[in-house]
Amino acid sequence: MEKSLKKLDTYILSMHDYYSLQRGELHIGEIEFKKIIDEFKDIYKVFANTANIDFKIDINQREPFRSDTVPLKLVLNNLLSNAFKYQSKNTDAKQVALNIEVHKGVATITVSDTGIGILGNHLGEIFNLFYRASSQESGSGFGLYNVKSALLKLNGQIEVNSILNKGTTFKVTIPTK
Repeated sequence: MEKSLKKLDTYILSMHDYYSLQRGELHIGEIEFKKIIDEFKDIYKVFANTANIDFKIDINQREPFRSDTVPLKLVLNNLLSNAFKYQSKNTDAKQVALNIEVHKGVATITVSDTGIGILGNHLGEIFNLFYRASSQESGSGFGLYNVKSALLKLNGQIEVNSILNKGTTFKVTIPTK
């Protein structure tokens, strides 16, 4: 029953994110990635410690970056959440790496994991609404769909590379506003 309630709660929050993205206008402001990541660090440190996952963060921002914080946080949260959630249960060397670099007006965000990976024939569909490539963990099929929707609003792009049972890397590029 507890697992079902958590799944329902996650589904409701994902629906809220979806509708907020669809209706909301962009609110452009200065982005300091270190401040944003400091918020997430505390949350994901708990996951990292509990599941014995090495969480590495590298931020290189030497120039101003302007964007909307809300869709940016949605992208980061969903990618990090998946990286932690879909770790392989059969390995001791678990890792999630977050790399953010701002260079020449473009933020490049890379989230890599040593998780279960995604089959090649699923890669084209993972951003579709309600699509789930794995049943290892509960999910609604909204997360990556919301990521893609948020990136459309920010004029961003996303690439994914994955090797089954080795891990997945998502690379996001977002231009400054």
